[in-house]
Amino acid sequence: MLRSLGERGVLAAAAAVMLARPPATSFQVSRDAQARAQYRQEQTQSALEVIRHYNTAAPVCAGVPFGHTRPQWILPHGARSPSMPPPGGLPPHTPELLSHRAEVGRRGQPS
Repeated sequence: MLRSLGERGVLAAAAAVMLARPPATSFQVSRDAQARAQYRQEQTQSALEVIRHYNTAAPVCAGVPFGHTRPQWILPHGARSPSMPPPGGLPPHTPELLSHRAEVGRRGQPS
């Protein structure tokens, strides 16, 4: 998923990235505390490598308890994060990215 965001230019345009704490157990997988910590560290490291490939400057906040975690923070869609710049603070999109988005939109529509 992160590579897809990177290839589409989303990660390059991001001012900051928040990574949820990866779920380390499920109904099928049970891990002790040390194994859960190691699994989360490996998942976070992999995600950071992909993000840094596409954006070397954006701050990354990892391990935030949102998504499929317990306990779980609720992040409302459209809310502004303290890590986000003020409105109008992001650089404009490049013409290449805008034309790519327009092309993807045309291909995604039924003929």
